[in-house]
Amino acid sequence: MNIRAIIFDGDGVLFDSEKVHVKAWEQVFEKIGVKLSLQDYEVGTGNADREFLEILVQRGKIPARCSIEAILKEKFNILMSLSHEVNLFPGVKEILKSLAPGYALALASNSRREFVLKVLKQFALTGYFEKIITKENVRYPKPSPEIYLLAARELGVNPAECVVIEDSVVGIEAAKKAGAVCLAVTHTFPVYSLGKADAVLPVLSREEIEKAIARLAMCPSYV
Repeated sequence: MNIRAIIFDGDGVLFDSEKVHVKAWEQVFEKIGVKLSLQDYEVGTGNADREFLEILVQRGKIPARCSIEAILKEKFNILMSLSHEVNLFPGVKEILKSLAPGYALALASNSRREFVLKVLKQFALTGYFEKIITKENVRYPKPSPEIYLLAARELGVNPAECVVIEDSVVGIEAAKKAGAVCLAVTHTFPVYSLGKADAVLPVLSREEIEKAIARLAMCPSYV
């Protein structure tokens, strides 16, 4: 197994932003008289905003008469206004700095490019990534593998030469469908929810990433 690239999801992997997304949704839904449970919001974790809303409409959680486009616009505007509340998970900058000399790094997110770039710039992370792929660059968001196939192509590597680091079931599904090796972090979901990943990292660090890659390289199915 020859790993040449590492592709990171953004929300829930690098950015501690899921609570900020929920806060933005709550403000939007309050305006239209909708109150969701924690379980309802968990459905949206990893999904693109439009897909999340379509699931809610199908489940009767928001009125079908509501304008999806208007809700999406309002949510994005609120999210951008709250972007200063987003934090990085511990050690993220050090991890990227230490991995960059040995691997091609990319970011692949279901979020909109303007938000992703704003958060990256807040923490001076943009320069660590050779490619930044967001929902605008693909026709189908995760769990479709399109975003990871595109990231690999843009980096000039085979998907099998990529490690994807994800936090959600949706993201893991996308990575595995793309043919990449997937490592999961427990920032968002418990270990038992992440069983389809190739390995679950106890913490996000360069050491744990490279230990997982080394262990998988010893498995016949990855050689």
